[in-house]
Amino acid sequence: MQYLYNITFPSLPSRLDHLLGWLRTYAIPALTAPGSGAGSPLLSMIDGPAAEQSQLDSVCLQLAFGSAADVERWEAETLAKVMERYQADFAPEPLFFSTLLRILPLA
Repeated sequence: MQYLYNITFPSLPSRLDHLLGWLRTYAIPALTAPGSGAGSPLLSMIDGPAAEQSQLDSVCLQLAFGSAADVERWEAETLAKVMERYQADFAPEPLFFSTLLRILPLA
């Protein structure tokens, strides 16, 4: 694993269960389909003082990739379709942002 792709989904607390269900049943299987290059999905949630001060819950989905080329191909072939569906399923407030992280050696 050389890269982590993080997608953060801010959600109203009343829609959190719907978001988690959508991620687990549709998004994660679609984003990590065989041959996609994405693997090791991890769901997390922002917690602690930052979460307590916000009116939104923030769910993060992280996926691992072996190369930048894998990420680029996945963004073009897979991610765009899934996020189009997210925008349709969660209108009128389909909020998300993404960050590509390069893994660095510890030493």
